[in-house]
Amino acid sequence: MGKLLLLEVTNTFIASATLLLIVVIIGYYLSLINRSGVIRYRNFLEGTWRTQGVNPEDGTPWYFSYTFHKKEVRMEGSPHFFADGKYSIVGEEESLLKLEIVYKEGEAFYRKFENIGIDSKNNALLIGGRIYKKML
Repeated sequence: MGKLLLLEVTNTFIASATLLLIVVIIGYYLSLINRSGVIRYRNFLEGTWRTQGVNPEDGTPWYFSYTFHKKEVRMEGSPHFFADGKYSIVGEEESLLKLEIVYKEGEAFYRKFENIGIDSKNNALLIGGRIYKKML
């Protein structure tokens, strides 16, 4: 009788431990699924962002801006740059958006991948090492 009771307690323990392990594994994978595909800064990107400066060689002022609106992007700069295109957010890590941009400059089409840093506290983007401020 003692061995039978010990066997029953052992089987109950093993079954409980197995069930607990399965619940933990399922919980872990469900937490991954809930986070994937959610882009937190999608709406933050909407709008016109601009940076500007002065050419140190000749003192000519310059600017460059991005306008993001409903998966379309317009890039323009002075002196002499203008391009329209489409973008898609292909990933996000912390406060870094990864964009794929397909645009037309003149008669040629280009495709590039751009990492965009998000600074929501200062309402700014970091693109290509330059800080862009949102235009109101």
